[in-house]
Amino acid sequence: MGLIKRYRTDYPNQVHQLSVAVSKHYYAGVDGLLKYQKKPFDIKLSNASKTGKDHLLVYSLRDHYSGLFYIELAFLSTPQPITAFLGRAWRPKEDNVLQGLPDMLMIPKTVEDEFPNVCNAVYNQGVDLLKVTSGFQSGGLIAIRAVEEDLKFYTNTPIARVREVAVKTCRYNANDIARTNKETKQEMWLRNVGQIDIPSPDF
Repeated sequence: MGLIKRYRTDYPNQVHQLSVAVSKHYYAGVDGLLKYQKKPFDIKLSNASKTGKDHLLVYSLRDHYSGLFYIELAFLSTPQPITAFLGRAWRPKEDNVLQGLPDMLMIPKTVEDEFPNVCNAVYNQGVDLLKVTSGFQSGGLIAIRAVEEDLKFYTNTPIARVREVAVKTCRYNANDIARTNKETKQEMWLRNVGQIDIPSPDF
């Protein structure tokens, strides 16, 4: 399993950052509407059920080189299988250009603990695992902040509409100016990506 100690990536799909984060502000109400609590819940992924609330879950995969990401939203009562999410993230999509297996994948310990099969599953696809260090900005933190910013306009709307926020957030992210200040993140990814390998059909 690969391990590097530098904090720069050189091309798209070299390193992807996986995250599953629980929202400390948004949850599904018993009336089927999205609820917001200003004071953050004192929770993390491993103990979110203690509040009795159906907290929002933000699944994200971020390409470290370009900053481009793919997001899906779910709730604590209906979590997504992690390999199913990765399969969708790495396969071609109509509304997001990000696709292809990375050389290396960063998986936080919190995600490993909640989804113990994920490491072997991605390693069997030929993807090396990269140790999460403080030198890499958290892809999950970036994603959940972006999602929660966009969710401000969806409070007290049916939770079925919440999933469209993920598409909108990804679109905004794709059109953000890249770190080069010369092109968007989507353009940066498309211009520099090499061979694209997708997961095997049984993944």
